[in-house]
Amino acid sequence: MMTESRQKKPGFFTKDNSEKDTLKKGSGLLDKSYKPDPQPKTLYRPEPTIETNNSSRSTQGFGNKSERKSLVLPAEQYYQFMALLDQSAFSYTYELLGDQMQPQIDKMSQVERQMFDMKVAQLREKDEKKKRTRKKL
Repeated sequence: MMTESRQKKPGFFTKDNSEKDTLKKGSGLLDKSYKPDPQPKTLYRPEPTIETNNSSRSTQGFGNKSERKSLVLPAEQYYQFMALLDQSAFSYTYELLGDQMQPQIDKMSQVERQMFDMKVAQLREKDEKKKRTRKKL
């Protein structure tokens, strides 16, 4: 039967000080004793993104990652669109989509154009309202 002083306690974090003394640096033994997490020397602070105010279709609204929206397409239309993008001079899908929409917008009558602009403004305001409520939470 072992004496009380020589009896080892079970567990990973319950090493005796005498055991720590035997595990010296360079001895080739792995020190498994608990060590607190190191404190960072400098804290990570991401730089704020620069929002573009360029009126160009190809860069408008992409200053911040949260400014992006998704559009779900049926698989066949997606394949056709990607093939069209591959054959076009554009590099990004939003450039091709903008180029495809522009003739349709140009064909609108003045009344249709006003209704279109009102609907765009409505959707923007709805999106801004969502952002404001998310920031409050």
